[in-house]
Amino acid sequence: MGRGTTGERRAGQWLTDEAVARAARLAGAVIRVTGRGQGATLPGLLAERVAPGVTRRRARRLERVVLVSGTNGKTTTTAMLTAALAADGRRVATNASGSNLYRGLTTAMLEAGPAAQDGVLEVDEAVLPLAIDELWPRLVVLLNLTRDQLDRHHEVQGLAGRWRAAVGRLPADATVVADVGDPKVAWVASAAPWAVHVALCGRRAGPDGAACPACGGVLGTGPSGWYRCWMCGWSPPAATVRVERQDDEIRLLGEGVRRRADLLVPTDGCALDVALAWAAASRLGADPDRSLAAIGRLGAVQYRYGDAVYRGVPVRLLLAKNPAGWDEALTASPDPARPAVVSVNGGGPDGRDTSWLWDVDMARLSDRPFMVATGARAEDVALRLEVAGVTCSVVRPLGEAISRAGRSPGNRQVDLFMDYTSFVEARELASRHG
Repeated sequence: MGRGTTGERRAGQWLTDEAVARAARLAGAVIRVTGRGQGATLPGLLAERVAPGVTRRRARRLERVVLVSGTNGKTTTTAMLTAALAADGRRVATNASGSNLYRGLTTAMLEAGPAAQDGVLEVDEAVLPLAIDELWPRLVVLLNLTRDQLDRHHEVQGLAGRWRAAVGRLPADATVVADVGDPKVAWVASAAPWAVHVALCGRRAGPDGAACPACGGVLGTGPSGWYRCWMCGWSPPAATVRVERQDDEIRLLGEGVRRRADLLVPTDGCALDVALAWAAASRLGADPDRSLAAIGRLGAVQYRYGDAVYRGVPVRLLLAKNPAGWDEALTASPDPARPAVVSVNGGGPDGRDTSWLWDVDMARLSDRPFMVATGARAEDVALRLEVAGVTCSVVRPLGEAISRAGRSPGNRQVDLFMDYTSFVEARELASRHG
């Protein structure tokens, strides 16, 4: 017997994909109802095994696919861009849970209803090249590249090289919206067919941006105040969208408009997240004012930099899983009167290599009235704090650590700095015992 016509095979594949999508949605619902998770990973993993290529085929049904990637800020920027497009009347499918490996992208595509027009997907840094090749995005938002999960990514320059090669394979009508204040991201974006260059005025590249991404030489500051390589002459392009920040207010200048906005968190990272999401929405045709208003209405995304309560103790949840993330978290919570808890597990999703702790300026916590180290790697944290001259107690489990800090003199809100698995545990504790 023959294998059937091309049309018959396509019809058969469509039916298979529809059946897989229904099964994936049911599996996700069961996982959520039974309290075993968010149902954002396993359905996608099983679907790609049963129907290889289903992610790519489902993405083709959408009018536009947008990918958002970077070391820090992916979940927040994805939520901002989703809100901006939705405010403009677009029907958007997204992986709001933050499941950003390929299986998470698959789940999001399978859960997208037939009316969905856009897919806005947060993508893990290492998965981005595959996602670009498979999903043919109309637009890619590139946030930053710094050290993170060293046992997975090893070093940042190699990852930047893979990003650049993938960006160079984008369709001719695709656009990259990039933070060109990050040298590696600026270098990656220069390979794109089209690019929108966003930069925060007065911001300097951190330790991970000291080397020229093009030749490995040392970056310096050129006559314009912008950085350049003294060896090969490489420098990033001029910004097409400039961001000016003054405390918790920013001004956006570019794309033919000038706008201002208030920040939920008064940090450079939050300012860039807003600017990149707004610039991406504007490039996709969304109304600039509606987009900015929608972004401004968002509260804490997935509890990041959000407030919670655990057994009567008010807690601020501060995700800080790498040196750049710590810089943001310490800037966002500078109140020396608050007790603080540092929780580091170093589990698989966090990256098992916690050597990044030694690149964090832990001395900034020296004025806190009470410090607690907790998590599977509590002793590592305690040693780092001790070397920085910060006295702390080691307390496990996480709930007891929060309670102990909450009982400290002054009875102030507790700042909880933590890696990703600790963050997940803290959210669960707050939901059960808030």
